[in-house]
Amino acid sequence: MIKITPLGSSFVFLTTAIWLANTDEKVLMVMTSGDGSDINSLWNTEGGVNETTPEMADWPVRELLSHGTFRSSVVDLWPYGIPEHMTLEAVNAVGTPLWWVMLSTSGTDKSLTSWLKPTLMLTSSSYDMIETSDRTIYLE
Repeated sequence: MIKITPLGSSFVFLTTAIWLANTDEKVLMVMTSGDGSDINSLWNTEGGVNETTPEMADWPVRELLSHGTFRSSVVDLWPYGIPEHMTLEAVNAVGTPLWWVMLSTSGTDKSLTSWLKPTLMLTSSSYDMIETSDRTIYLE
């Protein structure tokens, strides 16, 4: 399991092809540092969190960061079109990626424990992350 605890950065969940006919990148969730949010609870919430319009999933990350913790209602569409992959990014206060990891969603479901696994890592900004034997991310 990948353990995620924000430390001075925010975490962003991005995907492509949430619908089979749509290949645009979508921002599904932004978890900001120090807000006390639980990643599982936020992901499993029905509907949007701090989402004033469904189009927010198309906004640049830097704009979403000013809204604090965010969950797009697009996540609820997962059963109707499984994404090709998910990308988890750690970003700084202005949305610049510090590191990222891309995970396969093939054969998974919406549950974080289904696809957020070291064994499903496809690629990463860190060579060491992919090449280590346990491929575990610890952010404490």
